[in-house]
Amino acid sequence: MPYPARRDLMVTTYDGLRLQVTAWGAGPVKWLVPPGLGTPPETWAPLAAILGDRVTLATWALRGCYQSEAPVGQSGWDVVDHARDGQTVLRALDWHTQPLVLGGWSLGVQISLELYRTIHQQVQRLVLIGGTDRHPLATVVPLPGVGRVLEPAVDKLAITGHAWTPLARQVLGWRHTPKILPRLGLTAHNNKHLAEIIGQFSELDFGNVMRLTAGAHRHSAANVLATVRQPTLIVHGDCDLLTPLKVARRLHKGIAGSQLHVVPGGTHYAVLEFPEQIGPRIGDFLSPLTP
Repeated sequence: MPYPARRDLMVTTYDGLRLQVTAWGAGPVKWLVPPGLGTPPETWAPLAAILGDRVTLATWALRGCYQSEAPVGQSGWDVVDHARDGQTVLRALDWHTQPLVLGGWSLGVQISLELYRTIHQQVQRLVLIGGTDRHPLATVVPLPGVGRVLEPAVDKLAITGHAWTPLARQVLGWRHTPKILPRLGLTAHNNKHLAEIIGQFSELDFGNVMRLTAGAHRHSAANVLATVRQPTLIVHGDCDLLTPLKVARRLHKGIAGSQLHVVPGGTHYAVLEFPEQIGPRIGDFLSPLTP
């Protein structure tokens, strides 16, 4: 299936950083997709292709990732900063007064919920894929207090992470890595698009990734869940080791009237593994918005 038309632009954030923005398609339904941790814009191409001419899907590269500039120092990496970047993207696309769909994958779920605090009047529907509303390190290892143990380690890696970048790039860029990940249970299978995205992960600066991780773990949007009144679709793989299915069930319980779609065999990367299943489900969910 051919990918839809792509438009790239650079915008300036509230604190003066240059941010890479990409829009896919030209459909009447506007969907703002806050990015996951280190997800390149190409992540969303297959989903945009499946949704076809019904949707325009816009996303951006997080601070310090790909063509987006990194803040100087340890501040400017928090979820609140990413949510403000989302508002910048809306203004750049002239979407800041239009009805829209909001929602992303992984860290994009936290950013979406944080952004919802400010723009909830615009939001027609929420789509939350494979993410949590709070403190993601606490779910990586399902043991009490593990988040408090991992947090100082991540903070230290945020400072020293630049030195680890060559090794991280070598591991992620190794041609056999996409084949090994399914054996570890981290991905369901190996496909061409998933391998390409993992290859792009290897371009990232490891210190920036750790700063983004630390900022995500400090954040909580738990108090947003009860305020959501719009129809919400939660999509989650039942084999997700990084954000277990119980997290999705907690979101489902916390957002009144929400729908939970479980992807059998899907891992944290279900959106890359099973777009042919997830895309039509999202399309059905958004169909009432199509003129």
